[in-house]
Amino acid sequence: MKVTEERIGDCQVVLNVEVEAERVEAALRRASQRISQRVRIPGFRKGKAPYRVVLQSFGEGAIYDEALKELGPEVYQEALADRGIKPFDQASLDVIQLKPLILKMTVPLEPIVELGDYRQIRLTPEEVSVEEEEVNALLARIQKENAQEIPVERPARLGDRLTLDVEGRVAGGPLIDADVEDFILTAEASKPAPGFSEQLVGMMAGQEKEFSLTLPADYPDKDLAGKEAAFRVVLHEVKEIRLPEIDDDLARMVGDFETLDELKGRLREDLQAEAESEAQGRFAEKVLATVIAQAKIGFPPTLLEREIDRMVEERVARLKHLGFTLEGYLKAIEKSEEEWREELRPQAEERLKRSLVLGKVVELEGIKVEAAEVEGEIERRAQLSGDRADAARESLSSAPSRRNIALELYGRKALQRLVEIATEQSPKSV
Repeated sequence: MKVTEERIGDCQVVLNVEVEAERVEAALRRASQRISQRVRIPGFRKGKAPYRVVLQSFGEGAIYDEALKELGPEVYQEALADRGIKPFDQASLDVIQLKPLILKMTVPLEPIVELGDYRQIRLTPEEVSVEEEEVNALLARIQKENAQEIPVERPARLGDRLTLDVEGRVAGGPLIDADVEDFILTAEASKPAPGFSEQLVGMMAGQEKEFSLTLPADYPDKDLAGKEAAFRVVLHEVKEIRLPEIDDDLARMVGDFETLDELKGRLREDLQAEAESEAQGRFAEKVLATVIAQAKIGFPPTLLEREIDRMVEERVARLKHLGFTLEGYLKAIEKSEEEWREELRPQAEERLKRSLVLGKVVELEGIKVEAAEVEGEIERRAQLSGDRADAARESLSSAPSRRNIALELYGRKALQRLVEIATEQSPKSV
């Protein structure tokens, strides 16, 4: 058996193997016998038909295909041993020619991850602070959340909440048909059409009104964009939205606070904690991006395809949860599944690089994840499910789920270690 080796990019090696004629002949004879055992040939008992008869009945290609089921794996393992190659994933096999038999085997190799002087990286975390405007904006939201809606007997005006029936038609077909619909009058409202709120200003409860509006050029249904829609509205009730004063009474209303200053102090603390958490996340990603940018990373194409597969599975599961099918989603975005997969490729490549780099950090830094840590994470996630905690705990405790959780914990610890390195005062050598 003659084996030649050619290293190609992306962590792959091509083995061209020429198999001895005698070995191929023997494999073809055995293949012929197996075929005659599976398929009855008139005039012969199972497994007893001569080679020439099987050849005439099924053709040379079918016999070679059968022979390669046995011969291919044998030759592959011998070629790997001959060249001292350890495959990272399943190889692809192509027949270059039959006589003599030459097989081409494309073998994926282990990814290459060289981080360089990652311990020399030094970055400064960003400082964050909370402005008074942010506190006031949050206070305004709390004020709005605690507003009262008071029925009034006066004409509707902007800012009111209306209870109404609304019917809309365009181009002879229905646009909207809703009974007892709640609607807040705002000048900025663009649904069901721009100007709808203004048409309702001045109406009294019990009044009916008909009017027409032009749908905007960017209307979601392109066939209706720019067309005139006819509306019929019956107003049932007008409610005035009354905002509470931003004072000590509001503070006592929303929590265990005696004064407005106490409430503002708590809001400032919460906003500061949130801002710091977001800044820490951005900083960690910045550190990782810096490590990835200076790293030498190589991987076989099969690994990237597998990452794309994972992304597709994740998104299909999300679509299913939302009540959509993959076919419906692809139709909506006007793409084939192949086009969609290709669109995911850059993101999948970034995810793969991130995973490979964090895995290398785990190796170089000797990071460990104990069984108790996995159990703790399972329990934490289970508790988030509330009444379904027991079912969630059982699902999370499966072997595949435990492995995934452990991998996430490894990645989290590796990222934390990179942040620690990047914020150390003095560089250390690897």
